[in-house]
Parts: sequence; C-alpha cells; structure tokens
Amino acid sequence: MIRFDAKSVTVLVLLLVMMGVVAYMAMSMTDFASGNDERQMVAVEMAIDSALLQCYALEGSYPPNLQYLSEHYGVMLYEDQFEYLYDVFASNVRPNVQVTPKLR
Repeated sequence: MIRFDAKSVTVLVLLLVMMGVVAYMAMSMTDFASGNDERQMVAVEMAIDSALLQCYALEGSYPPNLQYLSEHYGVMLYEDQFEYLYDVFASNVRPNVQVTPKLR
C-alpha cells in the first residue's frame, strides 16, 4: 500500500486545482472569441441599416449595392469574415440585407 505524506497530498491538490483553472480559462477564451464575432456581425448589420436609412433620406432611393454604401457612407465591410446578401427589388423598396459568418 502506498502512503502519502501531507506535503505530497497538498502538492497533488494544488496541481489538480491549477489544471482546472487552466482548463476553465481555455474554455472561457473560446466562448469569448465566438461571442466577439457575433457582436461584430451585429455591429456590421446595424451600420448597414443606419447607412441605408441615411441614403434613402438624403438621396430619395436606396443604394444599388453594398459597395455604394461603403464608398459614399463609410460602411466597413469585412469580406474576409462575413458574407453579405443584398437583395434589391426596386430603388424605393428597402433591400433585404443579411450578414452571415464565413465558414473557416
């Protein structure tokens, strides 16, 4: 039978606690990174919506494409991170805009 002294047990418990803390931090960082992408996607959608309204108010029509919003209204498009669907029906009908994360 193996016997452990108090010092060995203390070291073992501390090592287990440290491993648990490291594992928890790793999982938290993964959750934070994915949440950050979601927040950025929502911010891009809000910026596009705001620019759409501003364009319609100033020019009397919606823009023909997202590049127009980028060039004339300063909307930042993160094409390396997101895919954009910009569906235009007519210049006086609000376009359907969808932002989705790119698969990596």
